[in-house]
Amino acid sequence: MKEKFNKIYFWTAGIVTALGALPLMLMPLKATKSVLGIDLSSQLDIIPLVAHWGIMVTGIGVFLCAAAMVKKLRKAAIIYSTLEKLYMVGLLTYFMSTNSEISNHYLLIFVVDSLIVIGAVFYYFLNKEKK
Repeated sequence: MKEKFNKIYFWTAGIVTALGALPLMLMPLKATKSVLGIDLSSQLDIIPLVAHWGIMVTGIGVFLCAAAMVKKLRKAAIIYSTLEKLYMVGLLTYFMSTNSEISNHYLLIFVVDSLIVIGAVFYYFLNKEKK
């Protein structure tokens, strides 16, 4: 059961992460407008940052999928992806607590990243070595 959860967790987290960020990697200007509801056409100077973020998060998703197949990658994948997702959850929690309009655009990301972090906690406790 433990290994089944591990594979499901890594595959699900990986696919959701990769596919969620893929539009931002491929077409950052159009994706921020259609997916996040943010029009960056007047701020073209930050498009490289958005595209870079999309590439990095898509890469994390691919890394999580690889970790589903290769057990040796799991520790690194869980640490790296959980830190990245905790950062986003923390940042959005801050924006929500300050009633920032920014948080409205990222509600779906907040929910998905929070669920992936909760899954990572389950993964940790399921796979914690007993001493």
